[in-house]
Amino acid sequence: HWLGALLSPTAWRCGWEFLTERKGPVSMAASQVCAFVNSGMNQEEGAPDLQFHFQPMSTTGTPAVYLDAFDAFTASVCILRPESRGRVELLPDRSLRISPNYLATVKDQQLALRSLELAREVS
Repeated sequence: HWLGALLSPTAWRCGWEFLTERKGPVSMAASQVCAFVNSGMNQEEGAPDLQFHFQPMSTTGTPAVYLDAFDAFTASVCILRPESRGRVELLPDRSLRISPNYLATVKDQQLALRSLELAREVS
């Protein structure tokens, strides 16, 4: 997966631009904007319950290592105080099993849907 990205002409162009001019997409953090937002669904008036990150780029691939050639932005969001609870278990062989149990409650599911609506409003 990473070999294809390493051999990508775009990766070499972006890397060279950073090495020689200290600018371009490689010179910045992935998230340029962070916003704490009140979805309107939480009990505490004015308290944010969502956190958005906006990246001035779009990527493709698994893992997402290919920078797309078209103009775009990516919005990601997280629920700040989820009701859903996951679990971390120490197994007999001393490895960990992580079960995040995302969106296990109706409230978290509704908040996730609301976050998509808000992201669409921004875009």
